[in-house]
Amino acid sequence: MPARGVGKAVTMTLERRAFTLIELLIAVAIIGVLAAIAVPNFMNAQVRAKVSRAKDTKTQGHENTQPRRHKDTKTRRKEV
Repeated sequence: MPARGVGKAVTMTLERRAFTLIELLIAVAIIGVLAAIAVPNFMNAQVRAKVSRAKDTKTQGHENTQPRRHKDTKTRRKEV
């Protein structure tokens, strides 16, 4: 004869295979809060990097740090 409660515990773990709606909503809310904190910090870091690069190029005397591009391919006509 099987021990009492053993079969019930096994069936309880086998039946619960998915997350509940509340658990999913809580996870989405946590991710949203983290994103709300991280995105502005990332944007500020980008601005600081651009300012730092501009100051660096100014002190080195370079006017244009953008790579040179080839001729504009949009305005050229295709040869037939």
